[in-house]
Amino acid sequence: MRIRSIAVACLLVTVCWAVTAVPSLAAPICWIDRIAKANGGIDVYFIKNAVLNISVMENPGVTSARYTAHNGVVRDEGGREQDRLFVKDGVEFSAFQLAHDSCTYKVSASGEVGKVTAKAALHLHGLPPAFATQTIGTDGTETEAVSPKP
Repeated sequence: MRIRSIAVACLLVTVCWAVTAVPSLAAPICWIDRIAKANGGIDVYFIKNAVLNISVMENPGVTSARYTAHNGVVRDEGGREQDRLFVKDGVEFSAFQLAHDSCTYKVSASGEVGKVTAKAALHLHGLPPAFATQTIGTDGTETEAVSPKP
């Protein structure tokens, strides 16, 4: 009975991820509710039902700050809360909801319209990995690409 429950849970995770993360539904992926241009970067607002662990990497491959997000509230390691995550222009960050469900992000705030490129990855045991990429603009535009490779 326990194995059947695990199988059902994995199927539900796959279906839920497909419904909430695939950009063909005309909504931002990777738990992003919206983004806004900020002085020197982008403010990222996360959806309310996400529970995330976030790592910001100001230098490639080196985590410079860690955050959690729950119910749309972002907390730093000191416990300070905000309704958004500020990320500087050119910086990358990543978020994980489950061990198999992750996203990487790249911020571009140098133009008139700020952008976040989000790359979603889902790796469930026994299933082929699923990937999706979407560029979200501060003007509300979304450009999407779904592919079988990262």
